[in-house]
Amino acid sequence: MMPEKENLDIPSSESRSEIIASSKRLKLKNRPFIYLAVVFLIIITFIPVIYYVQTHITPYNTEALVVEDKIYTRGNVVDFIRFNQRISEEKGDPYLIGASLFDALKLMSENEIAYQVAPKMGLTVEDKEIDEAFFQRLGYSDVNDISQLSGETLMSLMERKKQFLNSIQLKEDVYRDIIRKDLFRQKVTEEVSKNISRIQPQAHIYKITLLTPNINKVREISRMLNRGDNIEDVIVAVSEDPEAKRTKGEIGWVPQGILNSLDPLFFGVDQDGNRYLEVKTLSEPFVNSELGGADIYLIAEFSEARELSDNTFSLLTEDALVDFLNEERKSLYIYMDLNNEIYNWINSKVRLASVLPEVIDDRDPVLSQFEGMYQ
Repeated sequence: MMPEKENLDIPSSESRSEIIASSKRLKLKNRPFIYLAVVFLIIITFIPVIYYVQTHITPYNTEALVVEDKIYTRGNVVDFIRFNQRISEEKGDPYLIGASLFDALKLMSENEIAYQVAPKMGLTVEDKEIDEAFFQRLGYSDVNDISQLSGETLMSLMERKKQFLNSIQLKEDVYRDIIRKDLFRQKVTEEVSKNISRIQPQAHIYKITLLTPNINKVREISRMLNRGDNIEDVIVAVSEDPEAKRTKGEIGWVPQGILNSLDPLFFGVDQDGNRYLEVKTLSEPFVNSELGGADIYLIAEFSEARELSDNTFSLLTEDALVDFLNEERKSLYIYMDLNNEIYNWINSKVRLASVLPEVIDDRDPVLSQFEGMYQ
């Protein structure tokens, strides 16, 4: 008789449904830890991304200049400075780093104002003018009419332009906008200059510098002039300005508006119509803050109608343009972001693009930022 086979099946203490339920409970219990791990991994992954955005993208998109509804970001300012920096370096001239930000913001605001007021003045800029201006800035001064160039010459110039833009990583529309608005500024300048007469009253002025002025020295100089001695010979003999022997003390023919603080002296008259400073008469001493001592002025000749030199006309034109733009500013919303942080950030980007040894303006950037801003 065969023995009965022993039943080896061990009865299960848990049913299948209970096992599944237990597994679900375990998953639910571990789920918060899984979520925390995922969140932690996401944070670890995004820290470099956030850092990159904060240090490389956000600063570029931060507002630096606003003129009405036109917004220029820090990136736009960097592009503007890099463009002009490389133009300067192409000519072999190092770019002055220290003042670049403030000069750029000033010029960008002036260009934008000129661009916005140009339509009411009937001014326009054609694409051809932009191309010609670009090549002239690169040193091709003979490019006056691009439409008259041969195909070979034009192809060569276009290749040169491509190389230039690649060297500063600048897009075509960006550089064209920079030049377009600068051309509008030039055209507004030309319009403003039409109100300046080429023929104006002018005084032929000389200067005598005395480091230790006293009444006896002044009287002796007056005696020399009154007896008819040559003005330039007298100045070379008595002036203590180191440049006197070279310049003979001559400032030149000057109209009103060039030496503004001295205009009343050179051009003013009293209630009887007599000039405050007569021809060949020494002025009162003025403090010379650079050399110490005092400057004494002398009018050698006076002309009621004399043609302005080209240089003097340009100076008066620039002053007239500044006055015009300042007047337009009154009706426009203008914002400039000027502080040490933006100064350091933008100039660090500009230095990276420089190919010549840098020239540093050692003035304090914040203290000097408004120096001459509206002069």
